Parts: sequence; structure tokens; C-alpha cells
Amino acid sequence: MNRYAAVFVILILIAYGPARANDYADGEKAFDSGDYKRAVAAFSGVIAQFPRNAGIYIIRGIAYHKLGEYNKAIDDFTKAIQLDSKSLFYTSHKTPYIMEGQGQDSLKAYERAIELYARSFAYYCRGNSYSESGNLEQAIENYTKAVELYPLNTDAYFNRGHVYNYSGKTLNALKDWIQAANLGHEGAQNLLKEKGIRW
Repeated sequence: MNRYAAVFVILILIAYGPARANDYADGEKAFDSGDYKRAVAAFSGVIAQFPRNAGIYIIRGIAYHKLGEYNKAIDDFTKAIQLDSKSLFYTSHKTPYIMEGQGQDSLKAYERAIELYARSFAYYCRGNSYSESGNLEQAIENYTKAVELYPLNTDAYFNRGHVYNYSGKTLNALKDWIQAANLGHEGAQNLLKEKGIRW
């Protein structure tokens, strides 16, 4: 499963308990085996029970993307963006901060960061689907929104760089790849090394 999407597994276990977690696990197993149609069906079942869970829309959107059904993927990512993603992360992330004695101010700041990360990831995924469907302008807009919300989203910089490069905007592409490389993105670092570019 996508390394970012896997984050949602723990959240579902916490939020919905063993029964719903098992339903999700069926979808995850199908996803990991490459049976994306079965994954979509399983995740759709979870959505029917919990229609306001942004994370499930994101994961089903990724499955649709894998099937090449980009419009459906875009619809799911859009739905996730429209929903309140804060509730998805609240329970699982507040306990460590309280235990560490960071206080409520730090907790609120952390929760806000997590909310922005969730929305950034949804925009990033939607950018991928727009890119694959050939809508490059929309792809760039979504990658840009992703990095505006969460400036450490290295994959968004990296993929936006590829779209810029494909669009003939070489300088913009290099800027994005350099930014991603400076933030530790190995793919960007290797790409720049192959091109003989130091950053």
C-alpha cells in the first residue's frame, strides 16, 4: 500500500473498533495483492457505514487511480478535501503530546499540522490523477496547493517538477526537484545526480 495511505490503518483501528477494522483489512489485503476492484468494493462498504471519513475516500481514490479510473479517483480526493479531516487524526495523535507534558497549546498546534498534512495529501493524490489523465494545469494547481498546506510534502514538489518538465518549463522543474532534494527526497536527489546538477 502507498506509504502515506498506510497511516490511515491505525486511525481506523482506533476510530471504529475491530469489526470495521476487519472490513478495512479486507480492502487493504486486496489492495496489496493488486486486486484493486475488490479493494474498491471493500472500501466502499466502509464508506457506506462511515460516509464522513476523509481517510477512506483517499484510500479508495488511490485504488481507483491504480485502476486507471482517474475521474472517480478525483471525485474521491475532492470529497476527502471537502470533509473535516481534523476528526480523522484527533484521537490517535493527542495522547502522546499529553503524555509528554507538552500542554494544550502544543497539542493544538500539532493537531493543526496533522490536519494540514491530511489535506495536503489529498491534494497531492488528486494532482496525480489529474496528471495521469493529461490535465497538467489542474495537476500543477493541486500539487501547488499541497505544498502550500504542507511545505514538507516532498512528493508533491517532485511530481510537480515532472509535470513542469513535461510542459517545457525546465527552470520550474529544476527548482522543484532541488527543493525536494534539499528536503531529503531520494528520487529527486538521484535524478539531479544523474543530470550532474549539484544542489
